[in-house]
Amino acid sequence: MTGRPRRCGWLDLPQLLYSNQINGTDWLVITKLDVLDNLEWIPVCTAYEIDGKPCETMPCLLYTSRCV
Repeated sequence: MTGRPRRCGWLDLPQLLYSNQINGTDWLVITKLDVLDNLEWIPVCTAYEIDGKPCETMPCLLYTSRCV
């Protein structure tokens, strides 16, 4: 171990759903959950905002949207 704190990104649910649809997975394994112990809140993306409207599916152009 280096002693550096781990960096945690967003859990992107629309992207996870899309990945499941194209890969046909039946289950999900999440590891290293101990990293989340020190977080005040866990960042979870439930939709994207495109032109001011929420979009709960994976947009074809991510650079034009933002997580909400």
